[in-house]
Amino acid sequence: VAPLYRPSYYYFADYLYRKHQFIAARAMIDTFRIIPLRQGYVESEHKASPKLIEKSEKLRIFIEAGLEDELMSSEIHLENLGNKINSELNEYWPGMPFDGKTFVFTRMLMGQEDFYYSPISDSGFAKARPVPGNINTRENEGTLSISADGTSLYFSRCNQPGDFGSCEIYYSDLSDRGWTYGIL
Repeated sequence: VAPLYRPSYYYFADYLYRKHQFIAARAMIDTFRIIPLRQGYVESEHKASPKLIEKSEKLRIFIEAGLEDELMSSEIHLENLGNKINSELNEYWPGMPFDGKTFVFTRMLMGQEDFYYSPISDSGFAKARPVPGNINTRENEGTLSISADGTSLYFSRCNQPGDFGSCEIYYSDLSDRGWTYGIL
């Protein structure tokens, strides 16, 4: 006979969710929802607080999102881009304009984040180099988005003097002298 104490199903569902066991978590949160309908359930002994009921609805949404993410990630094929892009350093926030001719990403070197790029040709990627122009500074930069034609870049820069907060969003346009920037 399954226990009738309703909160135990919420806490077990939360535990399973945190362990990425989404199907089992969904079963537990569904049981949490229907336990008051079971024979022997006594509201005064087995009930969940209104706050816990509200939390259970949010947990149900998170569990469903976890299931969707798991399904989508199972369809993703990851491939190392090779030593012309990857190094022993941390590299992240990749971006590529829709024209597919340049790969841009952030690389961290000695605690400093800067933009790097690699042109792409029929023979593959070229060795990644720092992006030319004055877009890289002593502050940390990270890619957010690249325009379809590859001539505009939106990015974050952190701890810049005069910032309104710790990080700001900037844009950069590609000119014949390299990348320039301005604050949004």
